[in-house]
Amino acid sequence: MSYKARVVAAMSLAFLFVGVITGVAVWAAGSRTIASGKALERVTVVRSSQILNTSSTSYTTIPGATARVTVPSGERALLIARFTTQEDCSVGDGSPSGHCMGRIMSNAKEMAPASGGSFIDSVQSGKPAGVRSAALDRSLGPVGPGTYMIKVQVRVTNPNMIVEATDWHLTVERIRV
Repeated sequence: MSYKARVVAAMSLAFLFVGVITGVAVWAAGSRTIASGKALERVTVVRSSQILNTSSTSYTTIPGATARVTVPSGERALLIARFTTQEDCSVGDGSPSGHCMGRIMSNAKEMAPASGGSFIDSVQSGKPAGVRSAALDRSLGPVGPGTYMIKVQVRVTNPNMIVEATDWHLTVERIRV
């Protein structure tokens, strides 16, 4: 076995050993990570049929699509947030093209995978508008003790577009690690 292969094998075993000792499995290869926990400790659900319409090119928090999660002193947790909505990504004036974007934040940090937001729909000239389902599934951690404000945000990439979100559902889970 080559020296490089022995080093890679030793590092892999070290990560596995640390994961077994701490109860957290974290493995990185490129941009892929894995995190796991021991027990689901708390679930918060927030839901609404309120409609948000925005043509903002800056992220806008969906009113009410927030949840507060507290990790008690002395504990660590994996936070998982899931958001589903009925959305309509459509044109305002003219026939613009662009995307409707969404992201889930924890305090001022985008939850993983943090890519600056995800496409929830797109508009192309001549494409018929229509209501669709959209979903985001994000995680953060393991994190230490503290209070985490989870919020869902949307925006458009072209100010002549409109994103509408309604009949949404936000689920946040705190999992002990």
